Amino acid sequence: MSIGSVARSIKSANAKGVPESSVPVRAATLAAVLIAANATLSQQVAAPWARVVVPVGLVGAFTFSYAARFRPGFVVKLLLALGMLGASAHFVGQLQGIGQNAAAAQRPLAELFLWTQLLHSFDVPARRDLRFSLTASAVLIGVGGVLSISSGFAISLALWALASGIGLYLMHRSELRLIPRPLPATVAPPSSTRGWRSTRTHLGTISRFTLAAALFAGSVFLVLPASGTARAFTFPVNLPSIDRIPGGGLVNPSLGSSAGTDNSTGNGTDTGETPRASFGFVGFSKELDTAARGRPDGTVVMRVRANKPGFWRGQSFDRWDGRRWQSSSDKSRLVSGDGVIDLPEFEGTIIEEASEEFVQTVYVDKPGPNLVFGASVATKLYFPDRSVLVLADGTVRSGVKLEKGAVYTVISKRPVANEAVLATRLFSPTTAAVGLGKPAQLAYTQLPDALPTRIAALAQEITAAEPSLYGKVRAIEAWMGAHTSYSIDTPALPAGADAVDTFLFDQRVGFCEQIASALVVMLRTLGVPARLGVGYASGDRNPFTGLYEVKASDAHAWTEVFFPGHGWLTFDPTADVPFAEDDEVPLARDGISRFLSTQLGPLLARAGLVAMWSAGVAALAGLAFGAVRLVRWRRRLAARTWSDRWNHRLDRIGQRCGHTREAGQTTRSFVTSLGLSGQGWDAALATLDQAAFSPDLPCDDARLAADAVLSSCERR
Repeated sequence: MSIGSVARSIKSANAKGVPESSVPVRAATLAAVLIAANATLSQQVAAPWARVVVPVGLVGAFTFSYAARFRPGFVVKLLLALGMLGASAHFVGQLQGIGQNAAAAQRPLAELFLWTQLLHSFDVPARRDLRFSLTASAVLIGVGGVLSISSGFAISLALWALASGIGLYLMHRSELRLIPRPLPATVAPPSSTRGWRSTRTHLGTISRFTLAAALFAGSVFLVLPASGTARAFTFPVNLPSIDRIPGGGLVNPSLGSSAGTDNSTGNGTDTGETPRASFGFVGFSKELDTAARGRPDGTVVMRVRANKPGFWRGQSFDRWDGRRWQSSSDKSRLVSGDGVIDLPEFEGTIIEEASEEFVQTVYVDKPGPNLVFGASVATKLYFPDRSVLVLADGTVRSGVKLEKGAVYTVISKRPVANEAVLATRLFSPTTAAVGLGKPAQLAYTQLPDALPTRIAALAQEITAAEPSLYGKVRAIEAWMGAHTSYSIDTPALPAGADAVDTFLFDQRVGFCEQIASALVVMLRTLGVPARLGVGYASGDRNPFTGLYEVKASDAHAWTEVFFPGHGWLTFDPTADVPFAEDDEVPLARDGISRFLSTQLGPLLARAGLVAMWSAGVAALAGLAFGAVRLVRWRRRLAARTWSDRWNHRLDRIGQRCGHTREAGQTTRSFVTSLGLSGQGWDAALATLDQAAFSPDLPCDDARLAADAVLSSCERR
């Protein structure tokens, strides 16, 4: 093949198509592109200023492209090529700072695609270019869907599908108008229902297609496996800002300036008195007062991608004074890593060979404590910072504040808890702490000097018939399940009273902190090492995103018991769960009934409010639009003569068939070129000539007959 033929082929491939002059087609395409771009931008894939620049730029680009649709566009293509080189160079620069974590390339790739979409929008003169923009918007909305962790993305997806469907339909109609279609020589009788029937047919086809697509998608969803069941190739991490915590202490901004945390700004200066946020949990601090009443609200604080539920552990407490829990030691160890941080084993950790890896990716939705939440026992951490602080009990703290948008991945080795094996192993106080050093034994069996004696007596009475440690734990759980109840509305703890003693013998009503504390204290009276763990319950699994939505109200306290040979096992006496372990979620649809039952009420309320406001705004806009159209129509009607209006309608019939009246062409000649003939047309043209040239205007019947001839063609 010669160089000339290659050049001609390239020129032919890059030649402009027929310019698209339909404003509705371009408006629908722009709407689809804008929706897809905003849906992706909402996932924090670019700098904050891009959320303004990209939408405004897209509107400007489509406007420019419409105005320049008839121009050659060589200079524009050259400038766009230079712009793409700059965007690519920016992308390569971002890749150099992500290390070996391939997941970190997702957001730079999405940003590159955004700039590509924006640059391409400056050169969309023809319909094929608009089709490419629609296709690119489909990829862009898919990118946003991959990065999204909220079912609210469904709104963007539905709006994009609507705009894209309208755009494709208008493109099809626009393409049909460019195909010359000669009108029949004879005019069919007028039909007042033909236009409605045609519209109804199109709507019916679209409705059937939409219903079939929805049924197909629903059927696929019912059989899809749950997300996260396969081992991930990459582990997402992200840190929206670096605000270091001086000294590496525990910081919980949601508690305001309350005592118990080092809530200070990044430079170490106190922020002053700040109120506690409605989603702040008092347990994420240096001490936990079991007499503190009230619970956080239903604010979603984080989302967790995992293939099964679990307790997302934050920290533990070991020192009990009869009312408050504290940590006996706050010493931490700095642990670093490049991309992945190997977490050290803390005292009492036993990872059995049969333990399987449990992967959890945490997406922070509200600024909270600098605790790294994850299921026990955490062994690896994919974290956006190079180092974390690890305490002796396995608590992991971040050296930077974890703001909204922070993402990290925890790899855990869940303890293998075999109920049959544990139930057969006899308990002995002399061997209950085998595997723990002397300081740890003292810390996890500590009791206050003034502990009421009836607590120990009750523990002995409940567990006397159980020879194994597991049996004793389950016996205490069963007794509390039968004799106490859960409630956050409990009477105030009397001054100087022991919280566990009051709960077990006086009130018999308490919340998770009091219930779990009672189990810890009673086990310690038997010589069993135990401690109080705090964090979040698994939360509600969203079957549409596959993520567990963890609310502030899911903040929870449980009991961690040391079993020789097995390590620390988690028990939840509040819910009477043996090991606080649940089965894996096999299918994506699992839990959909519970999710809808909890979400549908608030969703319907919000939808009703939005619908009410939307209806009001639409009604006002419709009235204003109708008034403007009416005024404009009356002005045009008054400015035109009957013959002008008749000729305008004829020109529209010709354009629909691909024929445009030439300059200076008479009406009779134009009608002949359209292939229109017959007695009706001869009479109509005669009436038109009389209106234009005769001093005597045609009668109303003649004009109505001429209008009927045009109407019959318009309806075909």
